[in-house]
Amino acid sequence: MRFAVALSSSCMLLLCVVSGCTRFQGEWLEEGTIKKDGTFVPADGDRRQAIRFDWPATVRTGAYADLAGVVDDETVQWDQYWTLKNDHVAQSGGGSAHIEDGKLIMVVDGDVRKRFTKVKGESIFPPQVKFPSLSAQ
Repeated sequence: MRFAVALSSSCMLLLCVVSGCTRFQGEWLEEGTIKKDGTFVPADGDRRQAIRFDWPATVRTGAYADLAGVVDDETVQWDQYWTLKNDHVAQSGGGSAHIEDGKLIMVVDGDVRKRFTKVKGESIFPPQVKFPSLSAQ
């Protein structure tokens, strides 16, 4: 019986480590901002912010180009994040995020609230590793 409990606990821990134990995991695309009175204002223009949370503590941000359907490689920035309040708040730099009704709400500089939707399907971010060019320059 002890062996079964130990094996079960070990499997759960391994699953957490392999899959990442954070509700923020994945890629998020900006939908717009939420004004102080609660009014939602859709993002305008052809560039929106995209965020990618990678386990264990890396966050990437960049500008999503609507026409191309991907994040512009030249705009990607890397940082670290950590979670607070039992994984209900993610903090990185001057921003903190939480999830409301399946949407990520990012509060920047204490008063700007941006709303993001989770990206499903193929990644919109460029690869993490870039191979050097083999052509002569």
